[in-house]
Amino acid sequence: MKTLRICTSVLIAIFVIAISGCAQNPDSSAQTTPSPTQSASAQNQEQSSSYLRPRGELKNSIKQGETYNYLLWAINDPSEPFEHETEINKAGWTERKATLESNYGIKINYVMPTVNWWQDACASAYSGNPSVDFMHCGGPFTVLPMYAYNGSPASVVLPLSDYTEYADFSDDNWWNQEIQEINTTFNGKLYFAVPQSIGIARVGFNQIVLFNKEILERNGYSAETLYQWNQNGEWTWEKFREVAIACTDADNSIYGIAPAYQNALIWSLAASNGGAFITQVENNGASYFEFTGNSNEMLEAWDFLVQLGRDGVLYRDQGYTADAETFLAGKTAMMTTYANRISELVNAGNYPEYGVIMPPKAPGAEDYVSDVNWFDPYCAFKGTSNPEGTVQLLSDYCCPLYSLEDERNQAAFEAELLSLTSDQGSQWTLNNIAAKSSPQSYFMFSNLTFPDGTNFMNKVTEQWTTFVDGQQTPANYFDSIADSVNSLLQEAQGLK
Repeated sequence: MKTLRICTSVLIAIFVIAISGCAQNPDSSAQTTPSPTQSASAQNQEQSSSYLRPRGELKNSIKQGETYNYLLWAINDPSEPFEHETEINKAGWTERKATLESNYGIKINYVMPTVNWWQDACASAYSGNPSVDFMHCGGPFTVLPMYAYNGSPASVVLPLSDYTEYADFSDDNWWNQEIQEINTTFNGKLYFAVPQSIGIARVGFNQIVLFNKEILERNGYSAETLYQWNQNGEWTWEKFREVAIACTDADNSIYGIAPAYQNALIWSLAASNGGAFITQVENNGASYFEFTGNSNEMLEAWDFLVQLGRDGVLYRDQGYTADAETFLAGKTAMMTTYANRISELVNAGNYPEYGVIMPPKAPGAEDYVSDVNWFDPYCAFKGTSNPEGTVQLLSDYCCPLYSLEDERNQAAFEAELLSLTSDQGSQWTLNNIAAKSSPQSYFMFSNLTFPDGTNFMNKVTEQWTTFVDGQQTPANYFDSIADSVNSLLQEAQGLK
């Protein structure tokens, strides 16, 4: 459920690495286990609900009289969990809960997060007495710590793919198969479900390039020119560099490019060149993640970024909001960022006229690639009295309101698109960017810390100024840290 709250609200700038809540979990001990019951009429009622996914031939394992505890990671009041939702989502989630409770004769409790919400949930499951049954996990940063909790892989979360009789997470209309395969499947088993998103939110985590029309036009580049390049496949690294150089006016503190927080620019450049900081590999029947930040593809991306830095076109302040602030102030011509941050411009009320285009193509690339490094995972915990029912309820409750093929989903997308831009060139980008998505894994490691206290993401993304200034080269630096990064990754995955 929370995916839709997050993903639909993604238009309100979700750029979160860690979240904390408050208060204590309600009592979760009251679970009864009478015989499974569900009448044919209840099944028909379930199928007829406009907000419930059809179950088809799936078996029912939910037992009448059970109570299920659902942890929502960012709520303030379990009696009012949808206070920041759109009206359609408020109605949808309210109806879904009521219908499931009525159909199956169960109760669903919304559980408040504690300060250490996911850690506490894992600790209770590890002890054999889980405080919650299933939960929204906040983002990719919790996936590995939860999967390998206490250094013991798969010790607290259920393998969802073991319950195919009761729940189906393999349908791409409802669940994001590419992200699940790359980020949440370990040794052939799915542990975290990643729902599709509805409306414009389905491209909210895609990397794009925003450009300031006025800055570009006064430097000889019309929006129509960029849109033509974009649609013809001619928007390349070199075009990107050309425009950035032309638009930079250092004397007036105007720069061609804002690399963005944690250097989103390198995310885009790497993905477009087929590179990644972290790659999941298979070895002797086991799958695990290893560091690939010193690969040729990554180093080529870094070398191009270094060239941009030496051209003097990069705004160097990488503060959390610096890129948006300078773009709004008319001080940067282009910004690489998540598509969801377009709403920051709209919500600001006083923003420059902007355009939206694809991240530029790497030399030799056949097509555009848009990095997708964030997602909203869900999991179910071991130790619940009815694991089959828990996985079933997660599947029924936490999938989107509508499938990707549903006309209502497309209608929502188009309506939200029009609220963000009436510019046909920008609309073309947002309509086509989903097909260019390239899921990445590195935010799964975002909270990892090296022995010296350095954060993983900072260590691998924010060294570019030293490269530009000639203090070290990307190749030497990433070769020098490869062993320590892999050691950290192995520990995080419970491999050592």
